[in-house]
Amino acid sequence: MRTLIFHQINAPVKTLLHFISVVALMVLLPLTTPALAQEVSPDVKPIATKDNVEDDLACEPENKIKYIFTVKVWSRYLGDNAGIFYPKPVVWYDLYADLPGGWYADIWISNGLDDREFSNNTGDEIDVSAGYTGQFFFLSYNIGILYCDAYEVWNFPNGDLIKSYACLTYSLVSWNIAFAVEHYIPGGDKMEGGWLFYLSVCRVWELSPRWTLNGLFGPRYDDGAFGLDSGYYAGADFELDYQLSDTMTIGPAVRAKTPISHMDDGRNTDIVYGITFSINF
Repeated sequence: MRTLIFHQINAPVKTLLHFISVVALMVLLPLTTPALAQEVSPDVKPIATKDNVEDDLACEPENKIKYIFTVKVWSRYLGDNAGIFYPKPVVWYDLYADLPGGWYADIWISNGLDDREFSNNTGDEIDVSAGYTGQFFFLSYNIGILYCDAYEVWNFPNGDLIKSYACLTYSLVSWNIAFAVEHYIPGGDKMEGGWLFYLSVCRVWELSPRWTLNGLFGPRYDDGAFGLDSGYYAGADFELDYQLSDTMTIGPAVRAKTPISHMDDGRNTDIVYGITFSINF
């Protein structure tokens, strides 16, 4: 009876229930590891996160775990490799946990908004990742590993991917210049692995006390990951955030990708639009 009732819930609500259960694990699990919680941690955040909570964090214990919960609704699912994974609206849920000692964990869920059960289209996906951030001389670095449970979700390991990644960032005045590499290993026989290389320029513009523009753009190289053509393309992401409070922001977003070299795999110039909401706690 419990299974029958669950399948009658529409896709967005069902996905949110999945997400809440995983959120509970992420919140409670670090509390059961006092050895990790005793380590000293720098204040590390994702690059597009506002710094408006730094004054509050400075008064908190250094071993406090900090979370960032984000919801984004997009007109289509435009992937980091410039491919359209799903041609209809999607909602993305993300919970980022900033752990002591430079460690972090993240759970990300995508849900295609078609009012059907979860895991029935290529807009449905669950990514779980963990990594470490630190400083090496004048460079900051980010290394980690991610498991991508792609469509069909819960059908392990077919269609799934394991991604390892590393990123080096150099700060120049108010700009960040980042070089990243990602390596994909297929978990089953329905996907192909490969490499993606990124060169990104990032900046946060403080337009007013409440308005902030976050930008990231640059060229990328795909060596033929996921069975697509190898070649160069460019990408850009912009978010205009309005500060609702010290810990909450909301605003529109735009994402664009375009091939630079010739590709015959269906990737074209694409622009998607969305809205994002974020809360720090």
